[in-house]
Amino acid sequence: LLAFYEISREEKYFKAVSNFIENVASTDLTLIGCSGCTHELFDNSSLKQSEYSEQIMQETCVAVTWMRISARLFFLTGDKKYLDRIEQSCLNDVYGSLNENHEDQYYLFTKKFVKGMTFDSYSPLYDKCRGKGIGGYLEFNSGGCYGCCVAIGPAGVALLPLMSALSSKEGLIISSFFNGTIKTIDTNGDLAFIKMSSNYPSSSSCKISLEGRVGSKVNIYIKEPFNSSSLKINDEIVSFKDGYAYIELKQGEDVNIFFSIQLKAHYLNNKVAFTYGNLTLAEDETKSRRDLTSPIVLPSSFDYEFVKPEKGELVRIVLNLPNKEKLLLSDYQSCGKFYNQKNNHINVWINYREAN
Repeated sequence: LLAFYEISREEKYFKAVSNFIENVASTDLTLIGCSGCTHELFDNSSLKQSEYSEQIMQETCVAVTWMRISARLFFLTGDKKYLDRIEQSCLNDVYGSLNENHEDQYYLFTKKFVKGMTFDSYSPLYDKCRGKGIGGYLEFNSGGCYGCCVAIGPAGVALLPLMSALSSKEGLIISSFFNGTIKTIDTNGDLAFIKMSSNYPSSSSCKISLEGRVGSKVNIYIKEPFNSSSLKINDEIVSFKDGYAYIELKQGEDVNIFFSIQLKAHYLNNKVAFTYGNLTLAEDETKSRRDLTSPIVLPSSFDYEFVKPEKGELVRIVLNLPNKEKLLLSDYQSCGKFYNQKNNHINVWINYREAN
């Protein structure tokens, strides 16, 4: 239907797609940017996401498809919410599904382990482990196998960097910070290179500079970072218009960008979850050695500290609880990576009770 709108430009077709997508976002999008807590079905996932389930859920294919439709809608509208959704899905669901340790995966229907694929198919949210199920699993007569999630997963991995820097008639759109170089055209039509240095999303700063001919300039539109309350450019607070801050970057000039990221609590069905910017945080049983089903005592205000991330982590946060207890949280994409060892469950949604 969206393709038909792109050809016909009849607004009613775009409106139908847009309304559908916003309905999905309000009823079936979870905290990791995926949908479907029952296989790949629409099942009111926004409410069901905190429930325990024996079923497979949150399929990687769904997250990548959501990212792809979000990209197409962004190109038609320029609305930053679609860029935020791409980032949310990729940083949490898609990167979390990467089988970085080449763990063997268990296929539910044949009840056997198969050699590990590049992507896990399902992403648990409450007291479950990874590596249990392979979406669209098929074996070749000549040997070997594949699945739908391992086939579409690379598209999700590629889409975030592809959308991080985009050319437009007005200038360059930067939607996500990274370490690297952007090759672009300056306002005079000459080749220019923008150097970017940032540890985003674990860091809340970025440095950019322009290398080009003498007098070279590039108009840059910086997307408002997700859940950020303010943004400074060279120590000056800047305002956003329609979700973007404008700067004119000049040759040889260094621009330092700073923004705020806060730990945020989300409450649902007597459970609590935490995000840090666009990173969803999780408990990992391997890291915390805690019974993930036992409730924590939640303070009225949050006192937390950052500790040095371990290998594979973007952030590691310790939340200080009453009675000198502590809750260890790290980015969701780094959790549950050892599929086949004991005590490998992960939690996004955590049981809690209020402090007396």
